Amino acid sequence: MNILERYRDEVSVHKDGSRWEVIRINRLLLELGGKITPEKLRQWRDIRLKKVKATSVNRELNVISAAYTHAIREWGLTVLNPVRLIVRPKNGRGRKRRISPHEFGQITGAVWRGRQGRLIPKMFELAIETGMRLGEICTCEWRYVYETENFIHLTKTKNGDERDVPLSTRAKEILAELPRGDVRVFPVNKESAGAQFRTKLKKLNI
Repeated sequence: MNILERYRDEVSVHKDGSRWEVIRINRLLLELGGKITPEKLRQWRDIRLKKVKATSVNRELNVISAAYTHAIREWGLTVLNPVRLIVRPKNGRGRKRRISPHEFGQITGAVWRGRQGRLIPKMFELAIETGMRLGEICTCEWRYVYETENFIHLTKTKNGDERDVPLSTRAKEILAELPRGDVRVFPVNKESAGAQFRTKLKKLNI
């Protein structure tokens, strides 16, 4: 078993949202094979850049680097991290554009499929009102919603810290419109909700 396989089976599967990292590692194993050398990684990087953006390549390099760093620090393996021995592609400029009122109306007024789909416009609007990430919205529980005090307490965020998110008047209205029959505010799957949202944006030409 090579480092990526072991990392997938011992580390990745235990993470929140592990499905996509496991899928990514499985594809990397097919494309890179067993032992990953800097030369092999350089060739893979150049081929991959012809198919996807630099940001996607860097995300995949991050997974490889995390696996080798874990192997060195936690498994005591004497190996070199091949990602540190190649030049990473430069990411494009960050996204700064704000959504227009017309696009907002298109998204919230669109027809969404299924019970989960019908919740997506509310999730989208709550994200705009609070700045919460998709993963934070999908894991938020009603017991941590403090409407009287005007905040939501997040027990798990992207960087691992807890934080309180202020609630605007509209954010409280959105929460008041939701059913409360589940532990989570939005009982949806993060990956499928994200995929459905991206598909809808393409259909709306946004």
